[in-house]
Amino acid sequence: MDAAELSFPLVPRWRPVGSAFGRLRAARRGIGSSVAGTRPYRAGDDPSVIDWKLSARLSSMRGETEFVVREDFADEAPRVVVVVDCRPSMALYPDDLPWLSKPQALRSVWKAVARASVRELGLAGYLDTAAGEGWFPPRSAAAFDVVDERQESATFDAPADGLEHAFERLAQSRRSLPPGGQTQVEQIGDDRVLSVGMGSQTSVDVMLSRPLSVDVKKTRGEPVTQIRFHADDPEALVAAAQAQLDARRAAPEPRGGASSPA
Repeated sequence: MDAAELSFPLVPRWRPVGSAFGRLRAARRGIGSSVAGTRPYRAGDDPSVIDWKLSARLSSMRGETEFVVREDFADEAPRVVVVVDCRPSMALYPDDLPWLSKPQALRSVWKAVARASVRELGLAGYLDTAAGEGWFPPRSAAAFDVVDERQESATFDAPADGLEHAFERLAQSRRSLPPGGQTQVEQIGDDRVLSVGMGSQTSVDVMLSRPLSVDVKKTRGEPVTQIRFHADDPEALVAAAQAQLDARRAAPEPRGGASSPA
């Protein structure tokens, strides 16, 4: 069988957080086919999500009108990234030898994972540790050709800590926002997070040293402890911000008193 035809079902270890309109049950509540639970009706809820049978039973038991709405887990599309180790040992063995060719195996794994993601209406990305630019953000099948070209040209010369750096870079990649608009406020553990996205994504996380009130309607005047937003070149933005902070810290403190005449 051709490697491009290989596939397997994606079985996430935890509920995914991806893009809308996929086939995997997500961690978020939203439009989907798997029931997450029920709750009392609130003003503004869509009448189509009312569980009429449960509402009738509850109303009969309590002797008063009660409405209960059904909440579903959203069906979301996964974003999958294949991380490839390009240390010298992964170059073994040439195709003309009877042993497993690791480069060929890597190409087959990429194609199988990418195809599995596409079957779930998702996107697949690629990141390797070879010299040069080996990061290709999650994309549709129509743009997989650039990954194939990269695999053909990439050399197996990565340093011993290449995978560590690859996962650090992956951790800094863009986040997907849940449905609900480009500006959102979430309570994540002890943190109150303000996200201002573009294309439902953010790429820079700012951890505030102290809570900050931001003049954004959705914060309702309450302070936030993290701000996430989108930047076309997040690495350059972070580097520029760090340079500004370093310059401020190195600047001498202004002295009090009158200045001397010019």
